[in-house]
Amino acid sequence: SWPADKKKQFANDTSHLIAVSAKSNRSKSDKGPGAYMPPEVQSWCQYSIIWIDTAKKYDLSIEKKDKAKLEEGLATC
Repeated sequence: SWPADKKKQFANDTSHLIAVSAKSNRSKSDKGPGAYMPPEVQSWCQYSIIWIDTAKKYDLSIEKKDKAKLEEGLATC
């Protein structure tokens, strides 16, 4: 339900992108943190920060299961 300009801004915003292998990208697919976290625990902090910053920037809600996993990720910082 976003206006076209906001969709374009989100689609072209590279601040929430992390370079990963094709295998990792397929593994994540469109899953949120509650269903997917990077396999290396040392990446959880950065991943969680980026995810939360993006949610704030675009006024997105965070589901309960995602919030719990993000909190776990932040605890590794």
